[in-house]
Amino acid sequence: MPFQTPDWGALTKIRSLHEASESDPTIPPLTICTGRPLPYAESVAQWMGIRNPFVFESATLFKWSGNQIISGLPTLETDSDQLIMASIQDLYRSSLLKPVLAMKDWLITDLIPNYPGAVLEFTKLMDAGIVSYNMNDIKEMHHEILEHVERYHTKDGKSSLEVHHTEISVNVLIKGNNKSMGLRLIEKETGIPIQDFAYIGDSSGDIPALRIAGKGFAPMNATSTVKALPGVTVLPIESTHAVLQAYHSIIELNRSLM
Repeated sequence: MPFQTPDWGALTKIRSLHEASESDPTIPPLTICTGRPLPYAESVAQWMGIRNPFVFESATLFKWSGNQIISGLPTLETDSDQLIMASIQDLYRSSLLKPVLAMKDWLITDLIPNYPGAVLEFTKLMDAGIVSYNMNDIKEMHHEILEHVERYHTKDGKSSLEVHHTEISVNVLIKGNNKSMGLRLIEKETGIPIQDFAYIGDSSGDIPALRIAGKGFAPMNATSTVKALPGVTVLPIESTHAVLQAYHSIIELNRSLM
């Protein structure tokens, strides 16, 4: 839950199951696919004992080996289905991130000053994000950002950006550089097919990943659009406890198939 102390008891149980995956083939190992920036994602990975590659900012892969940061963004410039990966350094030398960098400038100079308490997620590399305690402000900022994208980043009916939001944040990404790209990066790095992934998510930014994962879950506090997705199992509990229940559900399914 945003701005609340984590449920350490539930997280400890999830971590214990993840650790047991090393010796029990019916327990899948965990990884993370989040829209949060790298420092947050790495902290959670440390809590949970995750050493698999994980995704931050929706579509950027972190590999513990060599502290590598990899993006699949160059794929968006090609007509091929082949996933092409590039380092962040390569991307900053290209023009691919210009729309996001321009959006960050607009957020800082024109939007955020009108909303006391709103802050830019300043550690982000690949997207422009705003966070605020005030949920009404988030709704208003989301509306203003959508209008700005429509006016300045849309040509011939096609936008160069996509916008996602939660109760406490708004995120602006390069079009297509979303969590479906994140899962493709994990697939390429691990060799595990996406149809063998289970995924749980609660907001609009999770929809691209839920649509392609083999099995999808949503907690009770997910948005209505997430809960309405075909094939998504909506759990009767919220947040971290829903992750734990989904994990047990997958383990039980695996054991029934053994």
